[in-house]
Amino acid sequence: MQLGLKRVINADGSVEDLDVYPGSSRALIKCPFGLSVTCNLDWFGITDSRPHSTGAFYNSFDRLNRAVRYLPHNVHLATVIPGPHEPSLEQLNNVLMPWVQGMRRLYAGLMMQVYEHRLPQRVYAVAACSSCDLPASRKFFGKAGVMHDTQMCDICHVSKADLNRASGYDIEHFVLRDDFEQLKHAFKSQNARTKKDCRAILDAHGMRYSAVNILPGWLPISSSVIDFMHNFYGQVKDFWMEIIDGGYMMTAVMWRTYEETINSIHWPSGIGRLPINLATNHSLPKADQWRRMCTIQPFTLWIIWHNADDKIMCDAPAVPHNAKSRPTFMRSPRELYTLAIYLSLAEQILARRSITSESAQRGQSYLQMFCCGLLRLEVPMKPNHHFGMHYFDIIKRFGPVYSWWLFAFERFNGLLEDVNLNGHAEGEMELTLMRHWISRQRTYELVTSLPDDASDAERALVQRISNQILTPKTCKKLVNIRKLPHAEIYGLLLQYARTVWPDRNVVSDYLLGGPMTTALISTSCARIFPFIYKGGVRYGSSYDLRSSADKHAIVSIDGISLPCELIYHFALSIPAQEPVICSVIRRLLSDDGIPSFPWDLHSFDLGAFVVYANRTGDLEVVPTDTLTSAVAVIPIQSANLVNQPLWVVQAQDTVSSQLLQLI
Repeated sequence: MQLGLKRVINADGSVEDLDVYPGSSRALIKCPFGLSVTCNLDWFGITDSRPHSTGAFYNSFDRLNRAVRYLPHNVHLATVIPGPHEPSLEQLNNVLMPWVQGMRRLYAGLMMQVYEHRLPQRVYAVAACSSCDLPASRKFFGKAGVMHDTQMCDICHVSKADLNRASGYDIEHFVLRDDFEQLKHAFKSQNARTKKDCRAILDAHGMRYSAVNILPGWLPISSSVIDFMHNFYGQVKDFWMEIIDGGYMMTAVMWRTYEETINSIHWPSGIGRLPINLATNHSLPKADQWRRMCTIQPFTLWIIWHNADDKIMCDAPAVPHNAKSRPTFMRSPRELYTLAIYLSLAEQILARRSITSESAQRGQSYLQMFCCGLLRLEVPMKPNHHFGMHYFDIIKRFGPVYSWWLFAFERFNGLLEDVNLNGHAEGEMELTLMRHWISRQRTYELVTSLPDDASDAERALVQRISNQILTPKTCKKLVNIRKLPHAEIYGLLLQYARTVWPDRNVVSDYLLGGPMTTALISTSCARIFPFIYKGGVRYGSSYDLRSSADKHAIVSIDGISLPCELIYHFALSIPAQEPVICSVIRRLLSDDGIPSFPWDLHSFDLGAFVVYANRTGDLEVVPTDTLTSAVAVIPIQSANLVNQPLWVVQAQDTVSSQLLQLI
């Protein structure tokens, strides 16, 4: 992202971004105060008694850490667009023009008061990315609609006719569109004399004029993303509802078994759950639920479809004689199971919180194999399937989808939908929504930055407000580690202390140490925690008597990821040294006696481990920052181990090992 540019329309209609003066361009990242802005535009209903669609235009700031970027007090609600209907593109341009003019001023730089600086500083901002669902994105950029016959894809020249052909998924041979060529046609559309001329440009090139086109550096392709939440999880929904359910790939008995399997899973406490009635209601209302369904489908479908040899059955169940419509695609459980693995692999890789270029390419390849497999089975394809072929290029530009998908913005819509309104039209309800958003932000500012000379009454008022939003503190008490149920804990912590502080000559408190030794006092060396939070993920323990949740996790030992049971969490300390956080674990056991499963070749990318149920190794102490993921525990039973239940332990939302928060 560059500053110091101006957008120029040449005499031949071509568009360029040129230096304002020679040498004026410079990278935004080199500015001490440079803001990279992500935009989101969406519409939602705000009344129950009648249809009334209201739009919201949000701005988030990319230089904030992802953990705080999408907190409501850090997101700017630029405007609320009055209903009751969505505006046309021309009307939307008028609505967005004040924001566009403001962004142009920020692009040139504005003097502002900045925290911890006595004098005003020059602040710059660049509109870097638009993260919207597809209909809103097409309207925001002035592009052709998703179902346009010849201009379906706004990134390449694949048309609607290519959806059910291999050419629609041949990534290496896509003919990509050029940003400035598209801008040229957008400005031509602005100057067109008749609606017929505008329509001709739209049909030939897929572009109309949008007010945001005048912003330097703003590009119709490179500044746009394909929303992962709606696009990818829409593909997951189609796979289940139109192929598994609509193709009658599961009988009523299978659906009951599936429901029992889902209800037996032990999920991490920090993620959403699946409904308990999937045997009778096969659909899911939330994208996050489809995400969970996709993550575990290699294991749940194996439970449903495996035969006496632990292999996937060959023949599909018979289509009911009273079926409303008969499937037109090839109903092969083995083929569909392979595609389910590919889809799950793509989700596990592409939705990671951090991702490498190589991993993104691998995830893209799995999604491509999924789509090509659907083609082989003659499944009718949708635009979403093709749009997913462009994820790799988008991830290269903007990083992990975790940093720009729409879950946060959809949550903001939910916050606005919950505001009590009087039902008055002509913009009154939208004004109330804007006032509500601003009042929440001002209240947060008041809570966090009360001046020193505030009165007692003001402090009491703020305290009442803040008490409604602060989480209660949990006692972090000293414990006598010799009196814990596991007698070997003291010896393990003593050995761990010696490895952490090798120069302190740590000895047992039962010994008479010399002047050059440090005793590990059993009554005062450790504070114990029933659970900890790391990277926003909760890790419980067997010591937690209030809840049995989150007591299993993935730990990285010598670079190898292993499933384990969490027994204790300690803050271990000795005199004159900073405490260290450690955890006592037992590894979950597996060996060569566990049979092979169809997903074994992909276990690493799936984050899956097959272990013996309720069988663990000896206690050992590890640094708590080696915990890498909470897990879902899925009970399974192999035909080759009749009397030995197994668990599939699957990593959920792997995180970095750098952040550690204690509660």
